Amino acid sequence: MRSFLLGCVFATCALACSTNSPQQSAPSPGAPSAATEARPIAAASTQADARTAATATDLPLVRTADRAVITWSAGGTAEKRGQELSALVDALRVTEQQPGGGKQVAQIAFYRGDTQLREVWVFADGEWGFVRPGTAWTVGASPALGDLVKR
Repeated sequence: MRSFLLGCVFATCALACSTNSPQQSAPSPGAPSAATEARPIAAASTQADARTAATATDLPLVRTADRAVITWSAGGTAEKRGQELSALVDALRVTEQQPGGGKQVAQIAFYRGDTQLREVWVFADGEWGFVRPGTAWTVGASPALGDLVKR
């Protein structure tokens, strides 16, 4: 009888712990969710896979950045925060852009605190993609992004 009661208590506890019961604490405001938790970027085997990853994982993560550092291919860097950071993030639009084969003018690294979240390469015309292991596919084009990285 005692083992039966212990089993019932254990089952009740397990059930209560596995549901969203009032005893469980809610995530703190501003805490990263699973979708915005920094993790290494995955390789993409096709351009379609790269676009899907950009929309589902990479851009939501970039939206949590508190600063960006632009590194120009010709030399020099600039840190962007606040409205300038928001403008960069807003310019990252996933489009059906085919790879154009231009010259990279800049890379933009996005950070939350000291953690680098993602890095983007940019051509002068605004064609862009995430730096990934293997092929760094084009995932979009935005003339606004091209304008924002001009010096």
